[in-house]
Amino acid sequence: MSKKDSGRNGSIRWKYKFVRMTPNIKRYIIHKFDEIDQFKYFTISAIEDEKKSIKKRFKKDTDGMSEEEVQEYFDWYGEDYFIIEDVFEKISLNSFIIILYSYIESGLTSLCSVGVHSKPPLFF
Repeated sequence: MSKKDSGRNGSIRWKYKFVRMTPNIKRYIIHKFDEIDQFKYFTISAIEDEKKSIKKRFKKDTDGMSEEEVQEYFDWYGEDYFIIEDVFEKISLNSFIIILYSYIESGLTSLCSVGVHSKPPLFF
């Protein structure tokens, strides 16, 4: 068998493996994106719940106070709300982007390992 024939047979084998594995790859990708979506929903829900909790506590603690007392209370405890809204929310959403990239990179690495090394992918 010449090098040309073995290259062609390798290519045919790769196509056969890939076509055979396509449904599994699709299931894996969809499963991972579902996990990421659940994580994003959980994170956003937790942040929103914490914001509501702080607003509720603020309203309860300032009930019956004068405007000046409310402003003083807000100056003292308003940082809690700022931290949740501006810091945690931004960090959480930025980390979500990194996690998404990591999932995509891992999937591509696994897919490439099948074609290049003829090994089963890391995710099976």
